Amino acid sequence: MSHQRIKYIDIAKGIATLLVIIGHLSYTPPGIKAWLYTFHIPLFFFYQVLY
Repeated sequence: MSHQRIKYIDIAKGIATLLVIIGHLSYTPPGIKAWLYTFHIPLFFFYQVLY
């Protein structure tokens, strides 16, 4: 059984992965970290479960 990749989901997954990395960098300003923490981990896990 072959599965077709959905391009926009792959792009969103890549963006979510980058946001997780940015959120874990030590030099990311606290305001940006607080903003990222509101959605980047749920978004990352949503796309991990989807595929």
